[in-house]
Amino acid sequence: MGENLADFLFDVAMILVFVSALSLFLFLNPLSEKNVELLAGTINRDKEVAENRVYNSEYTTVTGADIISDIINGLEADIIVDSKYISKDVDIFKDDFSFSSINERGNYKVKRNIDSNGIVESVKYESE
Repeated sequence: MGENLADFLFDVAMILVFVSALSLFLFLNPLSEKNVELLAGTINRDKEVAENRVYNSEYTTVTGADIISDIINGLEADIIVDSKYISKDVDIFKDDFSFSSINERGNYKVKRNIDSNGIVESVKYESE
């Protein structure tokens, strides 16, 4: 008789678990539908995956002191300052290198030469 009682209690417990799970599902289903609609609306609201910003190159200026500090700290790309070519591998301690062609208080427009892979090949500085 103990086995029958244990089977009966187990069956009643399983029925209670099933009924409570079913009632929670029916109770929470409208809330979950609202959440899914909210998420779908948020995801589909903005169609852009990436955004490109166009900047006006006229406002991209640096001072001559910035150019000199870049040369001293090491260049990542070749630069051209007012038609004077300076290699990225320049050795500033050689006797033939001079900063005299760069006006340290002057302003320079920056134009970057970027290849198809997005790598900066050279930077051109023109005095204003």
